[in-house]
Amino acid sequence: MSVRTLERVAESAIRQRHTSWTRLLHCLMRHSIQGRTGCGNLRKLLERRLDDQTIPLSDFSRLVANLLVDAGLPKPKLEHRIEDGGGRLVLQTDLAWPLQKKAWELDGLAFHFGRTEIERDKRKRNAAKALGWNIQEILWSMYIDQPKELIALARSFLTS
Repeated sequence: MSVRTLERVAESAIRQRHTSWTRLLHCLMRHSIQGRTGCGNLRKLLERRLDDQTIPLSDFSRLVANLLVDAGLPKPKLEHRIEDGGGRLVLQTDLAWPLQKKAWELDGLAFHFGRTEIERDKRKRNAAKALGWNIQEILWSMYIDQPKELIALARSFLTS
């Protein structure tokens, strides 16, 4: 499997608490011997991810981040914490470009469906905007149905 697919599978397993980056590294060390096939992509993934062990709360974040990076856009920070002046969490955003104070909130049905969730999201996003953050809301359908337009939106968002 490709490194990208392996990354998504590994993140899913970690989200479900079946494994960790450290356990995957130990597995690689146990099973990796010169000439044995199948360990190269895991090695590549671990070399890249041991320095950034952030696991997105959903696969949607990883998919969109990969789409943007593949299009040549700056790599977003996943699960970025926006805090107020007292260090209290205001919003943990899906994708962020912290130096620009710009973020994308990805609204899939898993976390943003009911009235309670929508009202919670609006309060948190408004609080982040009050701290000077520019936040765009991205829907699953935008990723699935219009990926080119989503890339164009990101390009415009990041250059404005």
